[in-house]
Amino acid sequence: GWKPQIVLEALFIAVWENERGGEYGSSLVAILQSKVIEYAKSRGYVSALLYVEIGFEQPKAKVFWGNNGFKPVVPINELKNAGVSNSDILAGRAIALDCRQLGFID
Repeated sequence: GWKPQIVLEALFIAVWENERGGEYGSSLVAILQSKVIEYAKSRGYVSALLYVEIGFEQPKAKVFWGNNGFKPVVPINELKNAGVSNSDILAGRAIALDCRQLGFID
């Protein structure tokens, strides 16, 4: 199965609350994205993944990462429980992976 060749997990991006909405956080995401791609290419890899984990209790984080192009990844066998339809997958609103493809988390 498919596995990304390079995985970067962003644990935190912090911007003072009164400074949010001013593109500071999005600028940091863009830098992380360019750096992980640069790193992968410099080692001859053809794929890289920037991974973030968002808790259910973090709706602002979900909006932030969604605004920066990130999509929820849902295990194929949990699509129904997660409320994700095939049309969501086809429209690019979510990404479905099987357990072998999610192995990078282990």
